[in-house]
Amino acid sequence: MNAKIARQYEIVKIYRQLRDDLMVELSDDDLTYSPGGENDSLGVLCRQLGEVQKGYVESFKTFSTAFDYETDDEEMESRADRIRAWYQQLDDELEEVLETLSDEEVDNRMIVRTEPFKLPAVIHLDVFREALIIFFGKVSVYLKSMNRTRPTKWDKWLG
Repeated sequence: MNAKIARQYEIVKIYRQLRDDLMVELSDDDLTYSPGGENDSLGVLCRQLGEVQKGYVESFKTFSTAFDYETDDEEMESRADRIRAWYQQLDDELEEVLETLSDEEVDNRMIVRTEPFKLPAVIHLDVFREALIIFFGKVSVYLKSMNRTRPTKWDKWLG
């Protein structure tokens, strides 16, 4: 793996671990929870995060970003074990594609998000980390409204 990508990916892996710590604590019943109003269920938020990650995986293959992937597996918002397995699959895919990036691609090729907005691969990977942080913010609100504590490491990393 390119050294620049590898350094950034080590940080992303820490944030992925925070996501995985959460998923160990969530039950299928937890995934049905919605704080009301127009808010989706917690399971929908988890499914959406997987779909976003799939968009990032594909963007490192094509150097173009599209967030139009939608899983057709209904269990991706209702079964915690299926979501955990899917996240692991997506993590493996992301690592595999990052391994294929050449130094030339990392140093010189831009990933198009929307014309004319383009980012170097290292920054694009950092934006994926930010997507995880946004997810954590949303989930924190859900956990508080469920009277649930956040995973222990969250306080140290997220405040």
